[in-house]
Amino acid sequence: MRTSPLARALLAIAAYPWCACARDSITIAVANYTGAPTRVIEFAVEVARRAFLSAGIDSHWVICAPEDCRQAVPAGTHYLELLLMPRLLRPIDDAVPGSIHAAGFALPGIPRPRAWALYDSAELVSLRTSRPLYVVLGCIFVHEMCHLLGLHHQPRGVMRPSLQPNDMDDTTRGRGFSVEEKKQLRAAAQHIAP
Repeated sequence: MRTSPLARALLAIAAYPWCACARDSITIAVANYTGAPTRVIEFAVEVARRAFLSAGIDSHWVICAPEDCRQAVPAGTHYLELLLMPRLLRPIDDAVPGSIHAAGFALPGIPRPRAWALYDSAELVSLRTSRPLYVVLGCIFVHEMCHLLGLHHQPRGVMRPSLQPNDMDDTTRGRGFSVEEKKQLRAAAQHIAP
């Protein structure tokens, strides 16, 4: 069967979000403080990995016990840290009106930039939105790591301050970032020393 040029172009566009042609690469160590099932975290990491791949970034994720993270990342590799916590230990001021629970936060300006994701918040959002826990957690991972890479909140997409179900759905389909956000992420990834 012969395929028309228009059909070939549409197929290429549809396949693009998951294109394995990423040029830029980052490494992220996920320190698991929760005792959560490894399978849930692995699936969340896969959601996040595919989201970054849709932006042209090949992300390498290492899931580790907090005390083992430095040894789990290959020697000489510069990496970003994501701390998966069971819950927020003390309240922080939430700048987003109407938000009940912070799901994570990032501190890009400290000597070792770090981000936090909160497991209990992910569970609440999962129940409220009827989205699988690993999808919610993966979107939180992406959102917070993007803050470390210099992105700010946006009115839609994975960088919305309070993720909505359609934002999470779009992220899992490779449509969580705007064209401009993809450019910013690729530029930031190039500045992370190998």
